[in-house]
Amino acid sequence: MNEHALPSQAHRLAEGETHATDWGARFTRTGGELVAELPQITSVGLCNLCEVYSHEVVHVAGMASHHVCFLDGGELRFAYNERGELVELYARGAAVAIGKEGRVMAAMAGSTALREFRD
Repeated sequence: MNEHALPSQAHRLAEGETHATDWGARFTRTGGELVAELPQITSVGLCNLCEVYSHEVVHVAGMASHHVCFLDGGELRFAYNERGELVELYARGAAVAIGKEGRVMAAMAGSTALREFRD
């Protein structure tokens, strides 16, 4: 599977700087965090459920909101509306890969499970 890795330039962005990729993503450093605007995402998945400490799902205002905490403290939040459209995707301290078909897979930072997904 051919994944889009986070460009190395994005890690080095100064506050307020933006980096656009040739595959349609934009990365901006704001408030000390790296914010990504991604092309259409078709699904969100977890590489290894054994890395998950907790997974909470809340249904509110026609949305299903997921909050996943990993064993190492990283987190993943995502929400779908009632039409099945992804309306939020947030990762902090977690590893994320995006497939050509728009599938996002997440794991603990440094996880071998995510490396296997990329192969």
